[in-house]
Amino acid sequence: EVWDELAQMNKSNNACRLFQLHKELVSIQLEPEESIIKYSSRILDIRENLEAGGQSCPPYQLINALLNGLPTEYDTVGSASPHIAALPGLSIRNGVACPL
Repeated sequence: EVWDELAQMNKSNNACRLFQLHKELVSIQLEPEESIIKYSSRILDIRENLEAGGQSCPPYQLINALLNGLPTEYDTVGSASPHIAALPGLSIRNGVACPL
């Protein structure tokens, strides 16, 4: 019975952690003076943690997180669209990366 309690607690903690990671992904922002490399690494770290917790993270979610977190001085859709269109299985619809 103690082991069942511990397993249930672990399952709850995992669910909370996954919720927190999803929240981080949708709210991530490029910090002032942060390089794009560092910013994209933070996004990839979130993806790795989600996948370690058993959640998949499709490429279009990562791209949307990356683009949505860029400040206004980046022309996100205009400058990124040709690159996104080159990715297999993705397209741009209304300024959002979507699976085909």
